[in-house]
Amino acid sequence: MSEAVGQYIRRGIMSKARTRAQIEDFFTGFELIKPGVVPVHRWRPDDQALLMEDSMVSMYGGLAVEPCPLGDTTTVPRSRRRRRADHRRSPGRVG
Repeated sequence: MSEAVGQYIRRGIMSKARTRAQIEDFFTGFELIKPGVVPVHRWRPDDQALLMEDSMVSMYGGLAVEPCPLGDTTTVPRSRRRRRADHRRSPGRVG
């Protein structure tokens, strides 16, 4: 793992080696989406990624959602999601 970090740093990319357990800690309080925290080439892999061995990849990734406070599993209505996305694209917009 330290070899990969060294390669990133030599290329000007600040990096820190973390174990899978340390990465999973970032998701505490959130609901992980399947397949969870895995080497990044295993997250929704295409045909080429399926040919790679885990030892060839030095990065973990995951995706999670914040649980609904009342245990409600419904999603945010599309109209609200769209407004939020539009607001993010226009940071200078007032109102």
